[in-house]
Amino acid sequence: MESDFFKDVQIRNSTELDNQSLINLFLKYPVLSSLSYKVDRSPDYFNLSRVQGFDRRVLVAYRENISKSQPTNVELYQENVGNRLGDSLLGTISVIFDQVYMDGQIKKQAYMCDLRLEPEARGTGLGDKMMLAGYNTCLQVLGAEPVIFSCVLNDNKAGLKKLANLGRDKITRFEKIGEIKTYFFLPFNPKRFLIKNDYFIRCATWDDLPEMVELWNQVISKKNLGRVFTLDEFENWIKNSPGLNISSYLLAIKDNEIKGFLGIWNQFEIRKIIITAEIPFMTIVRKTWNFFKKLFNLPHFPEPGQSLNFFNVVNLCIPLKNSEILPSLINKAFKIVRENNSLFLAMALDKRDPLNENVRGFISSVSELDLLTNSKEVINNKKSNIYHMEISLG
Repeated sequence: MESDFFKDVQIRNSTELDNQSLINLFLKYPVLSSLSYKVDRSPDYFNLSRVQGFDRRVLVAYRENISKSQPTNVELYQENVGNRLGDSLLGTISVIFDQVYMDGQIKKQAYMCDLRLEPEARGTGLGDKMMLAGYNTCLQVLGAEPVIFSCVLNDNKAGLKKLANLGRDKITRFEKIGEIKTYFFLPFNPKRFLIKNDYFIRCATWDDLPEMVELWNQVISKKNLGRVFTLDEFENWIKNSPGLNISSYLLAIKDNEIKGFLGIWNQFEIRKIIITAEIPFMTIVRKTWNFFKKLFNLPHFPEPGQSLNFFNVVNLCIPLKNSEILPSLINKAFKIVRENNSLFLAMALDKRDPLNENVRGFISSVSELDLLTNSKEVINNKKSNIYHMEISLG
């Protein structure tokens, strides 16, 4: 028997009317670390999900506040629900649907992310209900036995437990299949890490796009979870992603050919990271950093209450045989990061990816995430390829 908490609680697809309530919910959900922060997805919460995959669903749980005496007209009903959601929205979860490479084949799969609950809803079982609603959404879009992935910080016990509970309840079983390292590079190189090679690094133009797409599909088809792009799809992806431009892509050229590339993306237009608190040691680091920033031409280190300005690496495309390109591309990216007064450059790699060897020597901090799936085929395939994390966009 359900508790009284679930009386009048419903789960449905979100609408544009839920925008502010969703923004407010994320602002209540700080991430605790040496630099604690919250995510501000204003002015449009849905901007991020619009650039993820070929389809998506943002589900919301809410408590019905409309009295029975009100009109039953559907449009009026939806309008009132949306206008009343400010205090009654209890949680959300997003499901992103994408077409990706898996063991060299093109497959459709889902990515479940961004589970958030109001403080009053935690510990009530609503999180499990949201996960079940997300799974049922995958069934509706992908059909029976949908392949689903999720990424969770490896110290996020609550998030890992929510995925485990789907197996406990005999709905679908998730298992860890990989670890993802997210690097946060400070945008300068120590003198001992000098980069010497004969690649020419420059920004891309639209004329480069056909060759970029061809290289992308050659390289990423040998990894898993890399998005499948046609020329038109890649062009639309760039044009429709706020803050991303063709000039955001850095190319490594040799013998008049593109040998590798990556994009650097300041996602400030779709989400902002707001510092909420810092441990005493970080206070000392910040004050020391800002004291010397003019002398060493360093970016501003934000204090609590300020936003963290940084860039994400996106569409990383480097053949293994050309792995020595990566430090040159990162070094060029650092120049752009510094020119935009950004504090660091973030990049995610599978822990098993040989490219990890090519970032040794850069100054960075690292966070680790567990990659999980319910796909029996992937779980049972002990020789599975390296994963290329494009789904969550950093």
